[in-house]
Amino acid sequence: MKTRVDEQVLKLGRQIADLREATAEIANPESARLLSQLICHFEVLLADRVASTMEVGREADWWSEWKKRTD
Repeated sequence: MKTRVDEQVLKLGRQIADLREATAEIANPESARLLSQLICHFEVLLADRVASTMEVGREADWWSEWKKRTD
């Protein structure tokens, strides 16, 4: 059973994935590049937070779900 934190992390992950998709529609290449870099920073921060707060088994489940959404 997923905890409330797990659900919130997955929700945030889906929102980041949606934002990444929307970045492709930005006409200005410089703006798209900067937004893409910002998204990458959020992904790293989120992964760091997950790694520091979840045990290995639950982290593996979360990462698997995250990869499904972002691939």
